[in-house]
Amino acid sequence: MEDTALIKVFRRLSQGSKQSVQSGKELDAFDKYMHVDRPIDKVVRDDMNDIQQEGGGILFLVGSAGDGKSHMISTLNKEYPDFMFKNDASESPWPTVDSIDALKIFLADFKDATLQTTTSKMLVAINMGKLSAFIDDAEVQASFSEIVKCAKTLFDEDNLRHEETKRVRIVSFANHQIFELFPEQKNTKYPVDSLFIKKVLEKITNKANNNEFRTAFNSSIPVGTDFDPCYVNYQLLSIPEIQDAIVKFIIEAIVRFKLMLTPRELFDFIYRIVVPDSYATFNPSKDFFKSLLPSILFAGGENKILKCLAQLDPLKHGSIDHNDYLSELFTSIEIPKEECFDNLKGKLHPRFFEILSEYYKNNRNNVEDISKLLFRLKHLLDYHSESDEYTSFLGTLCGYYDNDEDRLFPLYETIQRSIPHFYGSYTDKLNVVPLDIQGREYKMFVSCDNFKPDPQDSIPFCTNNRNKFIVEIDTQWKVNTQIPLKIEYQLYEYLCKIQKGKLAQTDDRNHNLSFSEFISKLVQQTDFKEKVLILTSDNQQLTLSRTFGKKVTLK
Repeated sequence: MEDTALIKVFRRLSQGSKQSVQSGKELDAFDKYMHVDRPIDKVVRDDMNDIQQEGGGILFLVGSAGDGKSHMISTLNKEYPDFMFKNDASESPWPTVDSIDALKIFLADFKDATLQTTTSKMLVAINMGKLSAFIDDAEVQASFSEIVKCAKTLFDEDNLRHEETKRVRIVSFANHQIFELFPEQKNTKYPVDSLFIKKVLEKITNKANNNEFRTAFNSSIPVGTDFDPCYVNYQLLSIPEIQDAIVKFIIEAIVRFKLMLTPRELFDFIYRIVVPDSYATFNPSKDFFKSLLPSILFAGGENKILKCLAQLDPLKHGSIDHNDYLSELFTSIEIPKEECFDNLKGKLHPRFFEILSEYYKNNRNNVEDISKLLFRLKHLLDYHSESDEYTSFLGTLCGYYDNDEDRLFPLYETIQRSIPHFYGSYTDKLNVVPLDIQGREYKMFVSCDNFKPDPQDSIPFCTNNRNKFIVEIDTQWKVNTQIPLKIEYQLYEYLCKIQKGKLAQTDDRNHNLSFSEFISKLVQQTDFKEKVLILTSDNQQLTLSRTFGKKVTLK
């Protein structure tokens, strides 16, 4: 198929497009239209305003490739004409000078000797690795000690509280999520949202006269019996319920799979769910189903967002409700009379429903493909996660940032009950720590009676900046000393499954080294030199001590 006007404008979002990489120069009309302020933009502007009031200073904008640093500079350079901008600190303008030495020259006004008196104002966009290399340089440590002191705190575990001064400011993309958290919403199953992603989708699908996507869409209406999957995909993308589901799926992928999402990757993702890979050779009889947005969304591919969403495909998560609905789809002789599907009429090209009906009447051919398409489509029209651990984690994360002990208590209990199981035992005995000496016929433990959670005040959560938080829970435990344990989602999910009866495997333990190290620290704080508990395969308990104990049957 030849490229329509709609395809041409969507290709500008592709990572393969020349326009996808910003240089820090002035934005063209399309990029200006597509610009959406993020909460981090306001943080940067606030710091730049403070530097202006101070009379001089430097702001480091720290991130990684594709996270929007150059785009941000393009929007700021006209707003702040008195600022100098360094768009890429990893490059040197001089062939005989390396990037670190070039940066020293560029930042000469901000040496310790002149930092407090300089009237220069600068924003430097720099990647984390380059910043680390810069502050490790001996000359930099001697001449730029204040910058080094502030930058080093960015590499601390608690980097949400990194140090700044009036003249040295640091804003890190790593500390600002692309989605918002709402800890105060105690009765909401999904207390998360992403205003940024929603605004991007709204920019693409709104009916404004200056929206090139909408203009191209209006000029690309299929004629007669022709079917253009991109046209229908744009219609699907314009449905609010589907936009909301896409946002929720992306957030779920960020939390569960540690997806690091940049604006460039987001734009490429949107391009790929509208323009199928098979577009150039599209054949309705062969490619109809796999070319539509619900199928593309969960098909995987080169884009890393799509790779993650493939793991969230509702078809991969069996349940009684899923099986019942799929059976209904497989056995129906016509499109199911679902309210959600009926609501799509008038929102999608009539040819879409005509083709579906034709397939249903075609001697039950393609019934599997139809059923999969409609199943996924229904899920998009009514998002819900298939993971109970995910929804539970969101509630616990909110409890952490809201200092709500009631919402944190189940996590403490999960950790305590998982500890004895970590090396493969099913014992429910609490306040015992497994030793890494386990066999088929016996399991060895050490008593830890004074082990308990020691809650600390969580990092203050700012409702005016709901994006600034880390997706982890910092727990503290008290034995003889305080032992920390950071809970990210993957460890949380693992502990939940262990508590429910999953047998711990060696490979699992290798993937959860933080918990293994936590148990090792617990063992070090217990008096196992005096007494060791042995649990036999026939549920007998032996106490091994300096005065050998008696054998008892566990009840």
